[in-house]
Amino acid sequence: MSKLQRLEERESSDLKQWPHHMKAFFIVGVSYLTSLARGTPSTESIFEIDKCSTVDWGIFLLYIFFAVAMIYKAVRQVQKEQDIKKQAGRGLAEGEIQFKGRKFYVLMCGSFIGGIVGALGLGGGVIFNPLLISLGVPPTVTTATSMYMIMYSAGSSTAIYLTFGNLNA
Repeated sequence: MSKLQRLEERESSDLKQWPHHMKAFFIVGVSYLTSLARGTPSTESIFEIDKCSTVDWGIFLLYIFFAVAMIYKAVRQVQKEQDIKKQAGRGLAEGEIQFKGRKFYVLMCGSFIGGIVGALGLGGGVIFNPLLISLGVPPTVTTATSMYMIMYSAGSSTAIYLTFGNLNA
């Protein structure tokens, strides 16, 4: 079975998409553990790490390094899959963003800004949706992508608030 056939088979099955979902769950888990280790402005660290200490900043920088490494790994995987599809001359979906050149840098900068806006509680979709549409992604795919991202963001935030006892019930 060729690489393209394996890729098409994986993409055509919902059950074979679980490795991608598990990567996202893993990233959320690391984010959750980082929050537990560092604490929040209103709660203490589970390891009693002082806020703004060397250890606190070290954990934060390790998390940033982890996030950048995971982004790099994911982008490289998509680039390899796109290269397989290009070589075969089929399989690229309409509006699929090519992770090369100007579009790649626009997407990365927009994602960074959207992440900051989302972290401030303003909703990253305000940035992500228009950005994806401007890059040629169909609105239905843009909306589905936004909902997928919100699922992980809301789940992670809920788990952290629940753990620290800040969830209004």
